[in-house]
Amino acid sequence: TRQAPGPRGPTTDGSSRAAVPGSRSEGPDAQSETEGRDEPVAPSDWGPLGDPFAQQPSPTVMLTNTSSSLTAVLENGALEGACERYHDDPSQEIDRLLCGKWMFFYEGFGTQGAPKPLVDFLLEHFEEKKRPDLWYRPENIITNGPYTLDEHKFRYEITFKRNPHYYEHDKLKLHRIVFMAVPDYNATLALYKTGEIDYIGQNVSLPATQMKRLEGMADFDRAQWLATYWYAFNVDKPPVNDVRVRRALNLAVDKQQIVDKVTRAGQQPATHFVPDFTGSGYAEAAKADAKAGRARFSGKGHDHDPELARKLLADAGYDIVETDQGFHANDFPALEILYNTAEGHRRIAVAIQSMWKQNLGISVQLRNEEWKVMLKNLRDGRFQVARFGWVADYNHPHTWHDVFLSYSNNNWTRWGDPKYDALVELAAATAEQRKSIDLYRDAEEMLVAAMPRMPLYFYTKSTLIKPYVKGYYPNGANKHRIRWMWIDPGWKTNSDNVPAYPPRAFPEPGSFSAP
Repeated sequence: TRQAPGPRGPTTDGSSRAAVPGSRSEGPDAQSETEGRDEPVAPSDWGPLGDPFAQQPSPTVMLTNTSSSLTAVLENGALEGACERYHDDPSQEIDRLLCGKWMFFYEGFGTQGAPKPLVDFLLEHFEEKKRPDLWYRPENIITNGPYTLDEHKFRYEITFKRNPHYYEHDKLKLHRIVFMAVPDYNATLALYKTGEIDYIGQNVSLPATQMKRLEGMADFDRAQWLATYWYAFNVDKPPVNDVRVRRALNLAVDKQQIVDKVTRAGQQPATHFVPDFTGSGYAEAAKADAKAGRARFSGKGHDHDPELARKLLADAGYDIVETDQGFHANDFPALEILYNTAEGHRRIAVAIQSMWKQNLGISVQLRNEEWKVMLKNLRDGRFQVARFGWVADYNHPHTWHDVFLSYSNNNWTRWGDPKYDALVELAAATAEQRKSIDLYRDAEEMLVAAMPRMPLYFYTKSTLIKPYVKGYYPNGANKHRIRWMWIDPGWKTNSDNVPAYPPRAFPEPGSFSAP
């Protein structure tokens, strides 16, 4: 049994409250407080339709990161942390619900980009009227998902109702959902504790300082997340244009200490880029390598090693001397870490700044910027070291390798290697899975040797959800669909976690034929 609901408790009229789905690759809030569990999530854990990366039979609402204004949705594809409310009868009091961030319209295979109107003429119509912002007003918006926008109160709440045109409209047990702007994680937790919120949400993080206590709660859930937190190096900028310096900086960071003392959410320290629990045969290949004693990404040259880090820095021309105050790297130029404004990113940057000073004797400046400003500076190459990361677009190692290709629009490191490009292209073109994955892992070894980005950890996602909320399924994609969620009035005696209604089955193989 999980913790009893708050003062209001679940509704008993077939209504429900709950659910906020997920964030894309490197959004502003993809930060250290995102969490997970220790064992890989099996496909059977991934909800009623199995693998959430697989093509779904219908479009659905998706929620994601951003700042709290609908204008920001247009610009960034995100919206600041919000909470959901729900009540079946609008004339009655609306119960507060869920925290998260949102994006609407449709979600296909691996599509998590900024929202786009489903019909171009709607946008063109309001552009002609010199009011392009009117297309997303409740009276104008067109969507094809289970829910549609009902009301928007700027910086306060966004209300959704069931889409009357949705083909399974009558099966949806959540009839009204309200996302409320709650900018502070501790305030969100307080709302949950008082029963105002039923589910913290998939893009709202729990306070790292309270994680240890929360882990003991029956409401607590943690899942591994197919995402990697890293620092990017601009290889055109000294001193990180030298691979020996990049490798030294990597080896000087105690990543285990970062996840144990700073992020504190069960993340896995990373010495490479693709999470070990990635699907499509990657997890099996990682286990097979380990069983065979082939340590591709562990051991000397990979694990935390300050002594080797100092040797690499000395080899790069920066002699390190030990004084009464500690180490000092002679003639090492100024170095700066850039991160987008968020407490989690700041705490990680401060920890790394301290480790580089203690283990290498170098001084590092910190610079924080708002997300849009930082993105522009990254694209323009105005950085030396910058915090970033990647959330999988699909459950395959290629989604990480793609951002390292020399011709990738997401490769802001300025690093490139034709041999690496060719190896990744060969891996993608190889039909036999094990051979393909082995090639991807060979390419990953090239990346680790070149170190254009410094991996820090593989994400996890922790949340709190009331015991009467059903239809919630932890998964590696961190996607949770509102249409499956519902409030179970009989939750005290019914422990079954079933979706709001049975999902449609996929057609049997061979049931469709070419015309």
